[in-house]
Amino acid sequence: VTESADSKSASLAPYIKAVSWFNNWSFTFNYATAPDLADMRAGKHPSNLNLPSYDRLQEELKEATGGGSSSFDSVDSSTKEVLDILEKLVPLSEKMQAYYSSAQYKVDGYAEWDKYVQEYLPLYDKFDAAYGKLDQATSQASYQISEEKIQWSDIIERCLNDIMKEILSENSNQV
Repeated sequence: VTESADSKSASLAPYIKAVSWFNNWSFTFNYATAPDLADMRAGKHPSNLNLPSYDRLQEELKEATGGGSSSFDSVDSSTKEVLDILEKLVPLSEKMQAYYSSAQYKVDGYAEWDKYVQEYLPLYDKFDAAYGKLDQATSQASYQISEEKIQWSDIIERCLNDIMKEILSENSNQV
């Protein structure tokens, strides 16, 4: 395996960790978040509020970028795009959670909630598109590294086979 493939793999690992965590979280809690999103889109008020864990994803991605580049432009640019959206989405989702948990909607008849939803839905759509790019970029980068490692592995195997053939040939000529 080349130094380059190992280096790329190490650089990409924290990004894969962040994306894998969020994908697992989203899959696990989709039963709770999907109906709330559907209610918001339909203009309904959810009975409970369940939003994705944007703050944790933001922490994970900031940690990944703190270690430097992923070694892949597509991963770096899509990570930046997601983080830029999360800068707005995290505080908004925190306000929405606080509003719902404090039952403020009982006092103002959902007036503030409706404002939050008008801001949230376009941000969510931007996030969803940007996150999809990041997910795809990390998958493609991982695949590229795997292919590079396999190619080097095949080259090494062919070289070792050639060396063994040469040794066996020399030994048979000596007999």
